[in-house]
Amino acid sequence: MGKFGIKGLIKFGQKEHLEALLNDGVIYMNNIDYFRKYEESKLEHLRGDRYECFGYISQNNKAIILNESSIELENVTVFKNRETYPGYLYCMYAIHTDDSNSQIDSRMLEFGEYAVFIYNPKEFINRIHSYCEEHKLYPNCFPVKYYDEKVENGLLHPFMKRGKYSYQNEARIYIHNYKPQDNIVLKLGSIKDIACLINTSIFKNK
Repeated sequence: MGKFGIKGLIKFGQKEHLEALLNDGVIYMNNIDYFRKYEESKLEHLRGDRYECFGYISQNNKAIILNESSIELENVTVFKNRETYPGYLYCMYAIHTDDSNSQIDSRMLEFGEYAVFIYNPKEFINRIHSYCEEHKLYPNCFPVKYYDEKVENGLLHPFMKRGKYSYQNEARIYIHNYKPQDNIVLKLGSIKDIACLINTSIFKNK
């Protein structure tokens, strides 16, 4: 578990899931394929990303499209999935200690009318660490680095996402597993002492 400057975490979602998080510390983690396939049937700017946890990005490639006639394209960006990072993800909105702009993008409100605000993120991460240690799981938790997909070149890792998602201001939990099931559930116990349920309407018109 790494050190990072976050003073708060926000989990947007459906009220019943958020109440389970608040009351019982239920953290529902989907596998990587869930996030890759979600984009196909849902609005892209929500949970899905077809390139989630891909291992490599390469610039200035050539591509040939074969149809009735062949078309050659120059300067093509290629993502390569080396299956380096199979496992599970849990995503949250991060409020950074050095962030002077507290405005939340209105697109985040489309995740639901409610959110859990975790005002003691250090303790929250400690509890995740303790639970995972007891259950022989190996989590990592860091803020996401957003990159320009037309410039970035080389290796990628689970805490990197395309710049188009930067409004999500994400921090995430990643648990590596070579043969992940559809999902796993962590149960930390109540987090009412370090978090509260809020209505996302408080973020509107700011």
